[in-house]
Amino acid sequence: MNALRIGSVLLAAALLAGCEIVPRGDARIGWFPGKLSGDIALDSSSGGLNLDLVRTDVNDDLGLSRSGAATMGADLDTELGRVSVSYLRYSDHATGSLTRAFGDIPPGTNVETTIDIDNLKAFWTFDLIAGDTFRVSPGVGADLFWFDATVRSITALSAYENLEVDVPMPMLFLESEIDL
Repeated sequence: MNALRIGSVLLAAALLAGCEIVPRGDARIGWFPGKLSGDIALDSSSGGLNLDLVRTDVNDDLGLSRSGAATMGADLDTELGRVSVSYLRYSDHATGSLTRAFGDIPPGTNVETTIDIDNLKAFWTFDLIAGDTFRVSPGVGADLFWFDATVRSITALSAYENLEVDVPMPMLFLESEIDL
């Protein structure tokens, strides 16, 4: 998987960048209890639709209802700052019935939906203010999203839509921590 390869490269670069002194590092694996919700719209191949009028509810129309996503991450404190990498994976496979057109799939069509969302976040921060019980750390990073969804009819009508979107987002960070 591309996201895991990229994460491995970023983690290796982080380790090499701060190889002088590594006072602290940690890794985590967890579960994010969120749920995918909202609307999505896709114009037909002929174009010209008002997308506000053809919004498709991802839960009611596409049937997506899985809650939660696996997460993992690692932090490494070095002499050059703190490097953090995290990864989230959300997948769902469901069936639903369209109340509005979705791309070239007409309303009323029973559909099968498969969705995969990957998010890789990597950032570097440095301690601007560091005390015994608190710290404030600005930094920079990148958030990478990979979105892949397929919606296909499960009726006699043979129609499907496939969406693949990759979104890199540069970010500025301000991280703080308090020990209680």
